[in-house]
Parts: sequence; structure tokens; C-alpha cells
Amino acid sequence: MTVNKINCLYDDVLFDADDTLFDFRQAERDAFFAVFQQRGFTMDDEDLQAYIRINEGLWRELELGRIEKADLKVVRFTRFFEELSKSTDKAKSDIGEALLVSDSCAFAEDYLTFLGQGNHLLPGALEVCQALSGVCRLSIITNGISRVQESRLAASAIKPYISGLFVSEAFGAAKPRQEFFNPVLQLLGIDSLAKKKRTIICGDSLTSDIAGGIRAGIDTCWYEPSGNFAAAEGLPITYRIRRLQEIIAIVRGDGHDR
Repeated sequence: MTVNKINCLYDDVLFDADDTLFDFRQAERDAFFAVFQQRGFTMDDEDLQAYIRINEGLWRELELGRIEKADLKVVRFTRFFEELSKSTDKAKSDIGEALLVSDSCAFAEDYLTFLGQGNHLLPGALEVCQALSGVCRLSIITNGISRVQESRLAASAIKPYISGLFVSEAFGAAKPRQEFFNPVLQLLGIDSLAKKKRTIICGDSLTSDIAGGIRAGIDTCWYEPSGNFAAAEGLPITYRIRRLQEIIAIVRGDGHDR
């Protein structure tokens, strides 16, 4: 991709994928209902929220290095099936018991196939990528699953503007660990303090994107649509934004409060 050098603050922008550029919640919802429907089971929003709670807990364990991603893919469903089997609703407990004796690995793989079809973008994502691709290099760094992220990006409208996709699964370490950030920066040729000063990460997660960026010695942009910035009081975050489009002015150096 050709980058037209203009007077801007950053040469490299590292974007998180889920809940920053991609609407992960919509993709997750669609995939959840689809994989159960494929097997003849009807789930509801209460079931979805129970699964999300279990899944998010496991991703936090992944960030801390307490579980491997290969295990996470399946464990999130076996734990959900176990919880479902204990439901006071007999219909749901029957579903849970039936699924506990089924092939959980096959279930997990089918879910990933559906998830990979969810390439919905968040508001402003396409506009931001179009605006910045000509003035700096755009990359995606994510803790997601390789086949899912590759599929989603390939079918998305932002694909032409993204120079590289770096998925933690390929590095054996997840954000915020430096075992992920260091090789990614090396592959991008960001190998000096001067180059790091012209690199910024933008993401919605304090514990993975922002914490990882701070440890890596690059500037950080916390995307928090709710505006609940008090949750990060005291953290050395370079920028805080509510609208994704605000990063355009930041990168270009048009002025934005730090």
C-alpha cells in the first residue's frame, strides 16, 4: 500500500479488531444462535448472556497466561453446557445434558465458522481506515482466533486499507504480553525508540490493548464509547476518545486533548 507522507504525528497505527473496528457483539450473537439452531436447539438472550459471561472470563484468563487458546475454544462451551444442564428449566437442562455427551470440539469449530462470517464494522471504522491509510500504515493486532479474524477481514470493506493482520494465536502469546508485542513491532520494522514514538495503538480494552501498548513503550489511544474514562484514572494513557473518528485528528496532529 502506498503511503503519502505528510506532516503527521504517527507513521504506524495498530488497531484492535473486536469492539474497535469490528462489531464483535453482533457477530458473536449471530454465531451463537446459528450454531445451536444448526443442531436443532433454540436458545434465548438469557442463554447468550450466560455464554458471554463464561467466555469473557476465559479470555481474561488467556490475557494472564492461565489458559491456552486451543483449550479456550472448547472449554467455553463445555462450561456453558454444564451450567445449562443444571438449569431448573427442564427443557434447558435436557439440552445441556445432550450437548455434554456430544462432540464439543466439532461444536466449537462450527461456531468459529459462523463467527468468521460476522464482518460487521462499527460506526466510523471504514471512514477512519479510508482517511488514515494514505498518510500512515494501518495494522490490526488481536487476541482473536486466526481463522476467524482472517475470514472477517478478507470479507470486510476495510481490507484494502489494512497492511497487516497480527493474531496472537500465531505468536503463542496474547496482548498485553510483550512476547506478542515485541515480535509484532519487529516484523513491522519498529525497531528503535524514534520509530516507537511514531507508533500508536488504538483499542477498547484497558487490560490488553492499553496495558500492552504502555509496556511496549508506544503511545496509546483508549476508545471508550461510553465516556467512562474514570475507570482508567491514574493510568498513563496518551489519548482517550469516545468516537473512533477522533483518532484521525490525533494521527494527523490536528490537535486533540491528551
